[in-house]
Amino acid sequence: MIRRFILPFLAGIALLWGVYAFLSLITYSKETSFLSYFGTQDDRIIAVHHPKDFNLRDIQIDANQKNIAILATVQQHLDDLTTAYLSKNRNLMVIKLDEKWSFLRVRQLFEKGIYSFEKTGPNTFNFGTYRGKFKSKELLLYDYSLELEYKSPPVFDIDEESSYSIIDILSTSWDVANFYVKPSATISYRNMAAGKNRRNLVDDLRLFGPYLPENLTHYEFYEKTYLAAIDSLFAKGPLVQIMKTGGVFVLFNKSPIFIFDMQSSEGLSLSLNEYFHLKEENKERITTRKMWVCNTFNQQVTSSSLVAFSRDEIGYITPDENALDALLLEIDMRKTTSGKSAEIEALTALPRYCSYKKKTSDMFESISWINDQLLHTRIALNANDNKYRQDEDIKNYFTMNPGTPVISYCALSGRGNLVLETDQELIGYKNGSLKWRKNLASSLTYKPLRLVTSLIENDHILLQENNRIQVIDRMGRELFALNGQFTGEPVQTSIKNQPVFGLFKANELIFYSTETGKALKRINFPENPISWKGVEIQGKFGVGIKTSNQVVFIDITSGKKSLFKGKSEDFVSFTPTGAIFRGKKGMELHTLKEVIEIQVPSFWKFGGEIALNGRSGQLFYDKNKVAFTVRGTVQWNTTTELTDIDEVQTGHAIIIARDGLQNKLIILNFNGIVADNEERPGQGALQTTPFGTNGCSVTTLLNSFLIQYNF
Repeated sequence: MIRRFILPFLAGIALLWGVYAFLSLITYSKETSFLSYFGTQDDRIIAVHHPKDFNLRDIQIDANQKNIAILATVQQHLDDLTTAYLSKNRNLMVIKLDEKWSFLRVRQLFEKGIYSFEKTGPNTFNFGTYRGKFKSKELLLYDYSLELEYKSPPVFDIDEESSYSIIDILSTSWDVANFYVKPSATISYRNMAAGKNRRNLVDDLRLFGPYLPENLTHYEFYEKTYLAAIDSLFAKGPLVQIMKTGGVFVLFNKSPIFIFDMQSSEGLSLSLNEYFHLKEENKERITTRKMWVCNTFNQQVTSSSLVAFSRDEIGYITPDENALDALLLEIDMRKTTSGKSAEIEALTALPRYCSYKKKTSDMFESISWINDQLLHTRIALNANDNKYRQDEDIKNYFTMNPGTPVISYCALSGRGNLVLETDQELIGYKNGSLKWRKNLASSLTYKPLRLVTSLIENDHILLQENNRIQVIDRMGRELFALNGQFTGEPVQTSIKNQPVFGLFKANELIFYSTETGKALKRINFPENPISWKGVEIQGKFGVGIKTSNQVVFIDITSGKKSLFKGKSEDFVSFTPTGAIFRGKKGMELHTLKEVIEIQVPSFWKFGGEIALNGRSGQLFYDKNKVAFTVRGTVQWNTTTELTDIDEVQTGHAIIIARDGLQNKLIILNFNGIVADNEERPGQGALQTTPFGTNGCSVTTLLNSFLIQYNF
């Protein structure tokens, strides 16, 4: 009898267990989310929600470039993307969709990607050195060398309507900032835990507007309690007892001034004399020894004394008495931010009431301390939009002095970005500031080569040292390396719009992907090149090669070789139209189909090719003259103030000429007219690189350091 009931009962239990086991295999669980593979070793996650809102290079943070490159190549096929999570430190990423992944979808996405694709199981695959697997709506990619392990399920809150989020992985929590990319600026919001705050937020512009200069280049407001919480020396200094609500740090006439409201109407000089136990003098303005005001202010002060002054219960402290007088004059003339001011208008986009607020030439931010939370808002002007908003007194050049003679260098796109070689050391600059140094075992065989990638202003750098080729990113991190006996200087060109670099090895031209280092094309070439150059001629990407007895152009895509009619010893340079040779009557332009005589003597030098009014032509120069020709006919001929032009290069809408005797540069427009009368010293060969959408940077040597001009 018992057996009659027990057997059906056990069968029912087995059936329920089978159903549960089956459901557990197909049900998505947060506990088994691929996001659990992220941990403190990643340091930070870049969570991209809407990659079409912006260019990935606009994420101006230290990011894993291999992860960025993969997402950049597949993002156009991810219309249903929810979020792509990219590790900062490791080759690890998770792509989450609105719909479930299928192997058909995976194959379509990766099969024509930048790496080779191979299916290894029903939901697993290899993608170059990455291993991949997917389940439900998540797909995981990670380098084969990584040993992944599940962590505790991550707890964080991101806004998937934002363009991207930055997740800082702390030991106890994940801290999230959401970024919203707009046409002219990027706005970010972040919540951070803090101690309890019982003070009210402050309308800083209403409080201090009547005392701020009209032309406000740098502004920082601190509410008193917030400043005491972040600056322990302020909390122990004299102003904590004198200040009432808060203070403002400004730069005026390039001098730091700290402005604050006061508890007492007795005057700042009296309060400071009491604090320092000094003899009281009935003066509105006193000179006192240097004291702690706040960290931001004191970092700008180099003198040993400060000037203190107050009126109308507002205190002023500065090391520069002349700057104080100039500010007080503006206040008396009502040239303050209380009126309509373009300098202060952008600050109104931030929360009106806050604990902290800051404005620089390219960024606005505020912090509001509410109960036990800090609400951080930041508005960063996008680079192209901000280029024309810079204040007139901001320099349009960078100087970079590594402290030792520069042997060679490579200028990168953007402003102040360079990699340079000194004696057994490689040094990297970003935005004009030295960012990293690396030792070199020996001198480089050739100067560093800038490699253009598929991302704007994300150049790689090729280094050739003995029999080793190394490609690094802007921060000096190795991306890949090649070993072999290569001859000749490396060049760069493209294959089907994919950036590649070329090397010559044992009668063979080999072209490698700039992104991955994978060999994409091999072309037999039995002669030894004397010189060669990556060039696009009449819309065809390839290389121009000069040997001892011929000058040829090789179309990389088809492998076709085209021989120019000119002699090797008469060759001058390759151009997007063809090649320049010295002829019997003067210079000659050799296209792939014809030879055009140029109305310029053959002893002149070639300066590059530009397009004017839709027509391409060539620049030539000699002594103090520059000429522009189209199909051999001179369109204009300019005599400059220079003595002996050593070099001419072209940038976006400008021509740069360098005089080797006067050691100076001049700028011409494409009509041959001098653009301005600015003095621009320069002593070495020029390197011209793109800057933003419509600008360029020109870098040259000056004495023992480098100088870069931005246009």
